[in-house]
Amino acid sequence: MREATAALCIGLVMCEALCLADGLDTLIEVGKGQAQIKKAYEEETNAVVRVKKAVDRGDFEKGQGKAEIARRYGEPVIVTTESGGIREAWVYKDPSDSFFKGTKVYLFFDAGGILDEIRVTNGGGGGREGSAR
Repeated sequence: MREATAALCIGLVMCEALCLADGLDTLIEVGKGQAQIKKAYEEETNAVVRVKKAVDRGDFEKGQGKAEIARRYGEPVIVTTESGGIREAWVYKDPSDSFFKGTKVYLFFDAGGILDEIRVTNGGGGGREGSAR
């Protein structure tokens, strides 16, 4: 009888240890996910800051390609295609802003992937437009 009780106790301890290990694995995965979210948030923030500064300095030039801009300033938050598929728009925005509030920078590329327009909008509908130099 003692052997059966001892075996049962050992089995329960092992089962509890396995359950704790599963819980620990879950917590580790959640931590990794949070780190990835933080990294993406920082990348988006850094990209929009670089793009806004470049617009303010007049650094964008007509004829720049998408690859060059992505390398220099980072990937946009959203890429859309205008109706008819003529132009592609890259949208840079601060991750803390919604698509209805806050400043957004739009870079428009022609069918050949060449920058041809920049548009900066503020959430209230105001904004400024211009062509790349």
